[in-house]
Amino acid sequence: LVAEVAKQLFGLFDPLRLLLRAYHRQQAIHLTGGRQPVEPGRDPLRLVEGGQHAGHRPIHLSGGQRLRLGIARDSAFGFYYPGDLEALRAAGAQLVPFDALRDKRLPPVDALFIGGGFPETHMDALAANAALRAEVREAIEGGLPAYAECGGLMYLARSIEWNGRRAEMAGVLPADIVMHARPVGRGYVHLRETGNGLWPARRGLILAHEFHYSSVENLAPGARFAYAVERGHGIDGRHDGLVHKNLLASYAHLRDVADHRWAQRFVEFARRCVSQRTATAETHAG
Repeated sequence: LVAEVAKQLFGLFDPLRLLLRAYHRQQAIHLTGGRQPVEPGRDPLRLVEGGQHAGHRPIHLSGGQRLRLGIARDSAFGFYYPGDLEALRAAGAQLVPFDALRDKRLPPVDALFIGGGFPETHMDALAANAALRAEVREAIEGGLPAYAECGGLMYLARSIEWNGRRAEMAGVLPADIVMHARPVGRGYVHLRETGNGLWPARRGLILAHEFHYSSVENLAPGARFAYAVERGHGIDGRHDGLVHKNLLASYAHLRDVADHRWAQRFVEFARRCVSQRTATAETHAG
């Protein structure tokens, strides 16, 4: 009886369900300009703030000390924890927002971060922005370091299919996304690094969460995964964290905490990529 009552209460007050409901409400908010950083301790579902770009130039590696991290900030992609954004800044990243729905070019950046969101509800607008999709694909194929979570993974796939309709996405990942009526992955997840990721593997479990109604279909054979899933669903029930070139894309939403400083690890990896590309460019120039 106690177990049954507990089960019923969890169904009523499931924190992930409450979180997603709050997030849906946040998606209705129209964002306008402002370059104030997200303050620590505020609503964890508050969307990252940032203004529009003054202009767009071709992608290049900046020579400044701070890593220029392009971050998708629009109504399709807005699920970022303020604490993680602060951790990225503390690790030496300058967050450079871009709008995947309206911007035709990426700003000059050294790396990309495309977070969670609802690309399926914006799939026509995302598909219509073919110029940005092509530039994102070209940048990642060219070695630009990138990290994507959930909605970001969906955007980087070949296509999204929802309610009998299909829309082309960036086409970086050799897979398609199909939406379902019920959640495919929902709850807390336990991940263990496989050693096939982009940075040196760490020991111990990574605690994260997932909430997605989509599945990855038609994935090309020989896929490389950064995580083995010990609890949860991930991409195929056993793995998460697709690795392609210098991209890591997963369904899991990570949190930057004391026992897993993912923000620092990603920024350090991106810096190494910048250094390698700079050294290669100088060698060719010489």
